[in-house]
Amino acid sequence: MGLPELLVLPLIIVYMLPTCIALLRKKQSVLAIGLVNFFLGWSVIGWIATLIWALTADPPQVVYATPVNVAIPPAGDFCPACGKFSHADGRFCPQCGQPIQRERVRAGEVQLR
Repeated sequence: MGLPELLVLPLIIVYMLPTCIALLRKKQSVLAIGLVNFFLGWSVIGWIATLIWALTADPPQVVYATPVNVAIPPAGDFCPACGKFSHADGRFCPQCGQPIQRERVRAGEVQLR
């Protein structure tokens, strides 16, 4: 193994350095950087351009959230004995028969009496 063979691997690593940096930084455009680096990296301008491209930050991801419709429970009461929901017109729990008087729910809010 002579000197020319020993220089090939380091030269390939230096030549593909922008692609390696893009891979390590998990850039969104790794494939494009790699292709431009492979085909235009032989020119100093192409290599420097891909190096700068690999070192710049990706634009922030914009996430659009759609509002979720949350069901608002109807007005009513919770039974203090069993914790079941009863509509506002009932004075007694339909599950256990106990009088309902602790918590009242109106339009999604819990109010303590």
